[in-house]
Amino acid sequence: MHLIANNSRFLIIPEQHYPNLASRILSLCERRISLDWQKHFGYPLLLLETFVDPQYFYGTIYRAANWIHVGEARGSSRTSKGYSSTRKPRNRSMCALYHRALELDYHSLFLALIIAMEHPKSC
Repeated sequence: MHLIANNSRFLIIPEQHYPNLASRILSLCERRISLDWQKHFGYPLLLLETFVDPQYFYGTIYRAANWIHVGEARGSSRTSKGYSSTRKPRNRSMCALYHRALELDYHSLFLALIIAMEHPKSC
């Protein structure tokens, strides 16, 4: 899981609308996190992931920034000690799962995807 980072919060307030603002911010963050991750941890970050609750959002920001909708996930709840499937989550509805590849090394990316699917997280 050390090759994958989760984007847990991203919201552009509707009243503050500027064309392409959200996709531009995501693009800048993608470039920056790759460099920072390599510098801090000493290995590359291959994949970004995020969850979108379809009851409230459409995922338009991620689709506009070329993130790929890879399916739905229910996952487990995040706790102070990591992830737990036993803690009662706030909402057990399915969430849309989006991925964004940062590296073009498809073998490494494929392995990261397998790891991500075997260790589901909550939305």
